[in-house]
Parts: sequence; structure tokens; C-alpha cells
Amino acid sequence: MRRPLPTPHVTDRRRLWRTVAAILALAVVLTFFEAMIRPTDWLTTAVSGLFPLFGAPLAWVVGPRLSPMASYQTGRVFLLCGAVSASISMHTWRGTAYGGALSLYMVLTIAFAAVFFTRREVVQLMVIEASLALIVMAVDGLNAEDLLIWGLLTISIGGIGLVMSTSVEAVEVLSYGDPLTGTANRRAWDATCDAMIERSRRSPMDVSVIFVDVDKFKAVNDQFGHDAGDSVLRRGAEAMRKHLRASDTLARIGGDEFAVMMSDSDHQTALVVAERLLEAFHSATGTTISIGVATAPAGRSTDRIVAAADAQLYEAKASGRAMVRGIELADSSPNVSPAGEPSGALTGELHR
Repeated sequence: MRRPLPTPHVTDRRRLWRTVAAILALAVVLTFFEAMIRPTDWLTTAVSGLFPLFGAPLAWVVGPRLSPMASYQTGRVFLLCGAVSASISMHTWRGTAYGGALSLYMVLTIAFAAVFFTRREVVQLMVIEASLALIVMAVDGLNAEDLLIWGLLTISIGGIGLVMSTSVEAVEVLSYGDPLTGTANRRAWDATCDAMIERSRRSPMDVSVIFVDVDKFKAVNDQFGHDAGDSVLRRGAEAMRKHLRASDTLARIGGDEFAVMMSDSDHQTALVVAERLLEAFHSATGTTISIGVATAPAGRSTDRIVAAADAQLYEAKASGRAMVRGIELADSSPNVSPAGEPSGALTGELHR
């Protein structure tokens, strides 16, 4: 996966697919009225109505159970099928009031894409719908009036989609981003943990968690003021981000606490990265940090890895700060105890 999935596919698939089911159920109702009003066009009605008829129950029952990636890919197929179905109906009712009402259904698909998909998907769907509309209009011959209507409809629907997509992205930044450091926040971190562990169950890859805590941060605030403390967090976060991959997630999960989720990363690599973070933070801020690292094979629960990394951070703080402590959870290693003491051998320790 080269880029992050849209948040709803990771955090709220139940609501997403129930919304899909509701939209498709509305399409079934529209198709029913279409058949009642013009029963002679049974072939077109059947073609445009089969997708929502079978898609609605599938979306309601199966959709919420899909993995984030499967939800994303299946959702794109549903959007495409919905656009094709609506275009067929619009061709059947071209030039009528019912055809005008169906254009609102096209707006609905764009709005849905703007809420549950990325701006790229919105643009793609807009191009597909515009192309399909132009094709179905060209079947009966185009004239200047048809082209004007097509242009206005395309601009209107596309504008609605882009405006909504921009608004949704702005809301997501506020909901899932930390305004001080520009990193992900605790809510985004929890969603990333769930998605990463679910993904690791489907592919044989290690997952590493890195916990970072600023040493004696309260003393910085007390001696130099909270503005200085905020500056340390901002500069430190920026310095750490430069040593992480695009696929890694850096989040501020507490006042002076950061966490990193690394997918497809073995333990030795995670330790090397942690050492780089330690050096980068100190170089950028003049303040030291303590780091705990935990690596686990595919399928381990989020709680276990996070608890192990937290325990290693505690060990680093207790051992004198400004160091990295790490542990690798093997398949046979027992669970981390509630007290936070990691079980299993300590497999990595680096000191500044």
C-alpha cells in the first residue's frame, strides 16, 4: 500500500457500508418507479436495477466485515457500478423531469466519494461520470444545447465533489492531526495500530513500535517557559520525521510523548532507526529523549506490542535516560505482564 487508506475504511467501516446500503436501497426504489412509469423499457430497467438490488444487501451484511484494504477496493468497484447504472437510467429518461432527478443521484455518488474516498477518487469518478454522460448523449446525436447541458452538469457535479473533498480533508486534519507538531494525534495512532495489526495478519511481516519520551521536559517548561517547551516538541518532531519512511506513522500521544509505528520492519532495523531518532532530536533541540522499542511477528495484538514498547521505555528512563531499550517478541514468548515488565530476553540495547 503506497499511500494511507481513507480514514473511514480503517476506523468506521460499519457506518460506511450501511451508508452504501441506504444509497443502493434508494436506487432500488427509483428503479421500481422507473419500471412502473415506463414498463416497455424492461431491459434497460433490469440492467440499471440489478446492481442496486443485489448490492444493497451485500453492502449491509458483508461490507462491515471487510478488511480496510478490501473495503477500499470494493468501495471503488461499487462507485464505478453506481455511475454506470445511473448513466444507463439517465439515457433512458433523457429530456424528461425524471432524467433531471436522476442527475441528482449522480451528485450523490460524487458526494459519497468525497466523504469516504480521497480527492483522487473523486476526480476519477467525476471523469468517468462525465465521459459516460457524454457517451449516452451521443447515442442519439449531440447538439449545442446538449453540450451546454453536459458542460454545466459536469462542472456543477465536479465542483460539489471537489469542495466536499477539500472540506473533509480539512476536518480530518483537525481530527487526526496534532496542531502543535504536525504529527498524527492519539486518535490517528489508535486507528493506525488497528489497521497495521490487521494488515500484518494477512502478510508475513514484522511490526515495530517505538515509544519516545522527552527527558526532564517539565524542567524545560519550568525554567524556560511553555513556549520553549512547545518549540522543543515542534523541532524535535520535525527532526525525527526526516529519519522515518513515508509508510511509518509518527504520532504525538501525550504531552511530551511520541510513538512510531513501523510496518515490515525487523527488530535490528527498528533499533537503528530509534538510535537515529535519539541523535536527531538531541541535535535539533539540545534535549535528550529516552526510547523503548518492541518488535513482533505478524498477527500479534496491538496491546502486546504497545505494552512491550512502553515497558522498554520505562527501562530506558530507569537506567539513566538518553538511551534506547528494545525487545523482540518471539512466537513462543508469553504475554507482557500488566505491570509493564516485558517477558523474554532483551535483544537490543544502544546507548548514546
